[in-house]
Amino acid sequence: MLPILAIAYCGWAYLQNKAFDRIANVLRSASSGFAKLQLLIGFLLYAESTLIRVFLQNPAAQISNLAVSFFSVLHFLGMTAAVVFITVGSSKAKKLDTAAEKHRAIWLWFGCAVILIIIFIPWPFSPLAQRPLIRF
Repeated sequence: MLPILAIAYCGWAYLQNKAFDRIANVLRSASSGFAKLQLLIGFLLYAESTLIRVFLQNPAAQISNLAVSFFSVLHFLGMTAAVVFITVGSSKAKKLDTAAEKHRAIWLWFGCAVILIIIFIPWPFSPLAQRPLIRF
């Protein structure tokens, strides 16, 4: 949610030629921090997952199973790449000189990260991961 707010705010500020203010900086920093925290939680859940244990026992046999390969490889790599994009975008924006360059860097890097996140979410309609959004 925070990267989407950062994209919207920085896109608007870029188009309006606004200064890189405290709001943009807080959105940049908070988005990066929360993305890293969520990745850490994801790594912990990944290590405890029974689906991943099944995959690691015999990866060659399990790679043909779409649900297992999605969670063990694709989801893992896609979400990690998205957090890397957010981190790189945050770092680049911090180092750039002008407000327009900072807004554009956040808009571009965070936008690519959000696209990756949307692609690698296990949606219920996805042919790769047939799982409900909320499990009871």
